Amino acid sequence: MFSARLAATADWPFEKVVAMLRERAAVHGLLAIGSTGSKKRNDSSDIDLVIIVEPGRGVPRLALSVIDGVVADLLFVQVDALKCWPEPVGVQSWPAETLGRWLRSGRILFDRSGLLAEAQDRALLRSELPGVDGAGRYSTWFSINYNLIQNRRMASSADPVYAMALELRLLYCLN
Repeated sequence: MFSARLAATADWPFEKVVAMLRERAAVHGLLAIGSTGSKKRNDSSDIDLVIIVEPGRGVPRLALSVIDGVVADLLFVQVDALKCWPEPVGVQSWPAETLGRWLRSGRILFDRSGLLAEAQDRALLRSELPGVDGAGRYSTWFSINYNLIQNRRMASSADPVYAMALELRLLYCLN
């Protein structure tokens, strides 16, 4: 049976996690998205953080964690995908529409070399949405089904951390 342990960052303030990530050489940038990146964040919000990392094998696409007692979605983007956005860069890159939405609405927390700000400027200048192609259809499907898939996965686990995360996710789905 799969079991999750509480993250080491579970009791850390968000600012401490950001400071720790800034010190990692493999981390090129941090972008707060969703309510984390806006002034709409409240006590029932989760944390959504895009982490720009060095390219390489074994880089996750996304991870679920706990920061400061709050469920955190960690979304990983390889720096090559950011440099080339909106052009696709390999199988592991996020669809251009998804990354563009994050760039347009996100708040930069850290940008080691200015690449994140450059990509954000390109996204803000780009008013038209890319055409609906295979990546666009996938992005739409992913957005619609992401919460359903995560909720089902957590519901099938006997782990109490996942039970708590599921309750929080169901509450914000109602919101």
